[in-house]
Amino acid sequence: MRPLSLALVLLLVAGGARAGDSALVSTTLFRDLPPGTAVSVEVYDDSELNLRVRDDFVAALEARGVDIAEDAPLELMLDLQVREGRLEVTEPSLGRASSNVSDSRVELNVLSNREDSVLGGRRSDPGTRVVRESLVNLNAQLRDPGARELLWQGDASTAMDRRGLDGLAPRLVAPLADSYGRSVANAEVRLPQ
Repeated sequence: MRPLSLALVLLLVAGGARAGDSALVSTTLFRDLPPGTAVSVEVYDDSELNLRVRDDFVAALEARGVDIAEDAPLELMLDLQVREGRLEVTEPSLGRASSNVSDSRVELNVLSNREDSVLGGRRSDPGTRVVRESLVNLNAQLRDPGARELLWQGDASTAMDRRGLDGLAPRLVAPLADSYGRSVANAEVRLPQ
């Protein structure tokens, strides 16, 4: 996983984007972009959704005055990913036990009206809880293939929701394209409706 992407995921897990209404955008400009230099825009995977995201990204860059050409000296690669979340099964608990070489300790909930207990019965329902949300992430990298140099990189991520990848991925284009060619440090932005 790229270091920038890992930091982005950690920030989102810590409370950044919420269910497709906002995104966390983080970009880094490694070297000033040559003014007026044309850019080609490609995707790693030519699925229908990725091609639509690429076309939307091209339109957004052109609206900002970026010259787009297939044979351009700079190459912008887009990568759309879903980072799967993790669920944890919750079980009833009547207490805790711990031990080491010289000592053992057991704490037992005998009677409680707030927690599971031997005499009070079950107070919590078994089930699952979300440990980490699934994220939709759009990554863009601008390279100068001739110089073998990464000029700019950016990520926009949002929490997965009922709209799914097809509904959320196109919404990440505008915030990431708005940050093209500059550094943005972990900005939480509202996604376009």
